[in-house]
Amino acid sequence: MKSIASTPTDAQAWMTRLNGELDQLELQLLQGDALAVQTLCARVQTTLQASPDAAQWQLASTDLVHQAQQAALRFGRLRQGVLRAVAQNQRALQALMPEALQAPTYERRGGVRGPGRAYLSA
Repeated sequence: MKSIASTPTDAQAWMTRLNGELDQLELQLLQGDALAVQTLCARVQTTLQASPDAAQWQLASTDLVHQAQQAALRFGRLRQGVLRAVAQNQRALQALMPEALQAPTYERRGGVRGPGRAYLSA
C-alpha cells in the first residue's frame, strides 16, 4: 500500500507524463505523421489507464487538479483533431481509390446489432 506522503508525487509524475505524451501527440498531429499519431494515441491511452485513483486525487493540490482539468480539455481538442485527420484521409482515399473503402470507419455496417465499435471506443 502506498503511503500518503508519496501520493501527490505519484499524481504529479503521472501528470507530467500525460502532458509529455500530449505534447508529442500534438507535434506529430501537426506534422501529419499518421503512424506516429497512431502510436502516440495508444501511449496516451495507456497513460490514461494508469491514472492515479480517486483517493490520490483527493490528496492532490488544487494546482494539480487544475492541471488535470486543463489536460482533459487539451486531450478533447487533440482527439477532435485526430478524428478530423482520419476523416480527411478517408475522403482523400475515397477520391483517389473508390474501391479501397467499402464503408466509412465510423458508420454502422450491415447486420451489426447493438452499439457499434465507434460508440464503444469513444
